[in-house]
Amino acid sequence: MKKKYKSLMVVLAAIIVALFSVVLISGRFLYSVDKIFSDALYYKQTTTDTKIKIIGIDEKTLEALGPMNTWNRNVPAELLEILSANEEIKPSIIAFDIMYMGNVEAESDKRFAQAAKKAGNVVVASRVTWRDKGTFETVGDSVINFDVDKAIVDNIEYPYEELNANVEHGFANTHQDEDGYIRYGQYKVDYNGEIEKSFAAKIYEIYCRENGIEEKIPKAYNVKDFKDMFYFTYSGKISDYEVIPLIDVLNGETKAAAFDDCIVLVGAYATGMMDAYNVPIQKGAQMYGVEIHANIVEALMEEKTAVPVSSMMYIIAITVIAVGFYLANRKLKPVYGALLMAGLIVVDVIVGKLLFENGYVMDIIYLPVILMVVYVAQLVIRIITFNRMYTEALKEQMYSFADAFATAVDERTPYNGSHTKKVTEYVCAFANYSNMLYKKRQTDEYFDKNRIGQLRLAATLHDIGKMIIPKAVMNKATRLDKNIEKLDDRYKLLKVYYETEILSNRMSEEEGRAMQQYLDESIQFIHDIDGAGFLPQEKLDRIVEIGEHKYITPDGECIPFLTDYEKSCLLIQKGTLTNEEREIMESHVVMTSKILSKVKFHSFHKDVASIASNHHEFINGTGYPMKKGAEELSVECRVLTIADIYDALTCTDRPYKKPMPRAKAFSILEAMVEEGKLDGQLVKWFEEAIEYYYKETEDEKNK
Repeated sequence: MKKKYKSLMVVLAAIIVALFSVVLISGRFLYSVDKIFSDALYYKQTTTDTKIKIIGIDEKTLEALGPMNTWNRNVPAELLEILSANEEIKPSIIAFDIMYMGNVEAESDKRFAQAAKKAGNVVVASRVTWRDKGTFETVGDSVINFDVDKAIVDNIEYPYEELNANVEHGFANTHQDEDGYIRYGQYKVDYNGEIEKSFAAKIYEIYCRENGIEEKIPKAYNVKDFKDMFYFTYSGKISDYEVIPLIDVLNGETKAAAFDDCIVLVGAYATGMMDAYNVPIQKGAQMYGVEIHANIVEALMEEKTAVPVSSMMYIIAITVIAVGFYLANRKLKPVYGALLMAGLIVVDVIVGKLLFENGYVMDIIYLPVILMVVYVAQLVIRIITFNRMYTEALKEQMYSFADAFATAVDERTPYNGSHTKKVTEYVCAFANYSNMLYKKRQTDEYFDKNRIGQLRLAATLHDIGKMIIPKAVMNKATRLDKNIEKLDDRYKLLKVYYETEILSNRMSEEEGRAMQQYLDESIQFIHDIDGAGFLPQEKLDRIVEIGEHKYITPDGECIPFLTDYEKSCLLIQKGTLTNEEREIMESHVVMTSKILSKVKFHSFHKDVASIASNHHEFINGTGYPMKKGAEELSVECRVLTIADIYDALTCTDRPYKKPMPRAKAFSILEAMVEEGKLDGQLVKWFEEAIEYYYKETEDEKNK
């Protein structure tokens, strides 16, 4: 019977490992982590093709010619005329990563079209617009979220008619991965039965045609209904391709002969042109769109594209390996199990690298994580099994694990990093004080060793749910926090815009200087209130007034003095969190419950999850998240709630408030008793316990 039970438990554990593997992989819970490792493994800098060159519209060019939106078509026309002046020495392809939609000026439009016709093999960017039948998001021409039911081409915007008749075109839209990085491109789209290739694919098509080689369509896959997608390798990092300023070509500093028989891409190469993206080959920096297109072109030319491996086959393979590892590790000593796990991880990395080199992309993080989880889980089970007789040692081990998790939580924020430790001290002090009263027969509440242990462990774990709270919310020291730097930059830009308005006579100097002064006063006011405590209504009214201002650029772009998010932050009357951010912060209670519900506590810790998960509930049912009433809240839950509130009131390192003296904190607890939120008797004993065990200094009294 015992043998059958043991076999059944093994089978059950194997099923759990399999389910964990399937859920973890199919849910893509480690997507961001995987991309960190897989990007480092897959994307390596190589030698770029010297026949691919970039003519950049850079800061030097803009300084010489002015903002690009002020140019007519004479600039690109002149460039084409220079590059194609000698039929024997000219580029093989000239591709403009620029959209020339609609007519601007008849004469320059005609000149550009004629120059393109004479040059031949000219590619100009088109633009695809999508009809949203789902929930995907776009930023400019970039699709950034593929969580859609249908992604249908709604329209394609082509170059103006006269130019379109003399050039070839391809859509320049980019596709960003879920984390904002560009790892894949799209080869073509189908619009009403007509095929429109991407910008890079069109260049590749002409390259093949001109060189008499077969155009090899890359293996492609679908992301929901986005079809013909493919991963591509990056040959170069930022600036690895030769970049020549446009103005240097126009003024003859760089001769046309430098581009002989080259693929020449022309595009934005200045920070203010909003055409730079995160790329996996160079984390922490952004690559201009024209360089990304150059990398895609080279990937197509060298057949360095890839598609994901079959999801089903991947899940099956990883699950089989995970279950096999679990079954094998049961019979191995921990050291040999670790060696087996390490070997499987090495194989996983090698296989992933080989697959990528052969045109397939595989996630590499899931197998190591699953193996480590299985290994750690089996190790813990062994420890519990082999040390059943050492109950006290097991308890201390549990406390140490909890302390480690609590430390991990508290270390995520520089503010009130000792919160868990102090709350744990307070509840233990209460329990000891209650026992002292019990011995005097002044109460029936007695906390034996096991009960104190549960209360201590629950206090240690009560904020474990904060592990998933974004640091941007947890560490938000002021209303705007780091966003104030972006606001400073925008106000500097706005001042420049108003200076431009004055210089271009679109605004009187008096009016322009007044707006610049208003900007200075406004940003100073915002800095003053950003980290302030309570804001009176007149200051909130001024924020509303500032938020009503906006600047409209000559090309119609609207630049608000305050974005909706900035305004919502600055309108926080007390504290630093918006309502949405507060909801995120408060969600840590739910996550604490979810996390602890997965922990198999021993019988002597059976109530820990319940105690820890209810530390924001009030006995009158007005707490959160479950709004439980007195009948559902144990003494331990109530005490933990009191201790949590007390530490929040008296802590010394929260940026948005000053610490309260003990007497004032006690008065607030008593006021909450009057409101029916806290247990009056427990609050009385808690205050007595604090007074008994913690001597207040004179400095603390005068806080």
